[in-house]
Amino acid sequence: MIVFKGFMKLVKKNAGIALMYISIFFSISLMVSKNLNTNTDDSFTASELLVTVIDRDQSPLSEALSAHLGETFTLVPLEDKENVLQDALFNRRTQYIIQIPENFQDDFQTGSQELITNKIPDSTNGMYADQTVDAFLNDVRSLNLAGYSLEEACQETKKAASVTADISLISEDTSVFSTYSFIFVYMPYIILCLCCYIPPIVLLAFRKKDLRTRILSAPISSRSQSLQLFLGFALLGLGFWVLNLLFVLAMDGKAFLQSPNVSYYLGNSLCLTLVSLAIAFLISTFLKRDDALSAITNVISLGMCFLCGVFVPLTLLGDSVKKFAQFLPLYWYENNVSLLNKVAITTKSQTLQLYQGFGIQLLFCVALVSIALMVNKRMNVIEK
Repeated sequence: MIVFKGFMKLVKKNAGIALMYISIFFSISLMVSKNLNTNTDDSFTASELLVTVIDRDQSPLSEALSAHLGETFTLVPLEDKENVLQDALFNRRTQYIIQIPENFQDDFQTGSQELITNKIPDSTNGMYADQTVDAFLNDVRSLNLAGYSLEEACQETKKAASVTADISLISEDTSVFSTYSFIFVYMPYIILCLCCYIPPIVLLAFRKKDLRTRILSAPISSRSQSLQLFLGFALLGLGFWVLNLLFVLAMDGKAFLQSPNVSYYLGNSLCLTLVSLAIAFLISTFLKRDDALSAITNVISLGMCFLCGVFVPLTLLGDSVKKFAQFLPLYWYENNVSLLNKVAITTKSQTLQLYQGFGIQLLFCVALVSIALMVNKRMNVIEK
């Protein structure tokens, strides 16, 4: 196992670069996961909107409108003075002021009613309050034109507004973006960086003339040398894969292990690792100098990560970009991760889609290794 030991010594020698990539990825993951775990519930609640109603008409219609706004929003009573109303709006003691003028009901029946509203500029809350007022008045007008008296129209509109629907979630689409799902989305970057840098630089050292001559002069067959290099390659890739899984377990292990899709996540990431090793093997075949490896690694890892939905979600990519990305293995990894992050329990068609993604990644792996072996054999013939 001389070749294998030499392989591992060279890996140990270049461990600093691997630690740098790992540290960067893990640090970013920690920061993002901290933000994910922060409670950022910004959901809108209508009752939280502060509304002031100044009713100068005191008619059944104006009282019905005031009552409806009181049931929908939080009423803030204020004195009917312009400076008081302006100060309250400026200091955010109220967010929406509606002034109902005198003879509003009479003007409403003739179609010439006018309401005075004041709200915070460019406020979505104010727009929502405007829509609520318009909807109430439109419903009252429709019922009044249909033959209801104005008082009856107000009562019927109030009853209709009080009706609520019971909503329950029956879809299995969870769309929960947990900490472990975030790590799996961005895992291709760290796996590609590690696999495209460490194994090629080790294989490049084995191709140097002095080391190659020593190995050839040793009583080791070419087959044994190849098997030992393959063992080192596989063990290194397995180590990178296990390292990332350990990080997943450390960050969100309980939720990950309880996920019904844990086996699919594992299989998908393993396929990713195999593809990354195949890419690394192809790089090592063409590589001549180690000073170019860093640039090659960055171009391949960053390029595929941007095109295949790692850094930019697939839903935001254009159709032409997605069509091109389908010719890259990372697209099928991210396509599987996107599906797994959306559903808790996969259907038969979704399971078939996942296995299709696994198969395409493995086909990419076989194709890349075949190309690398063909090129390597051709280069050996030329050297001889």
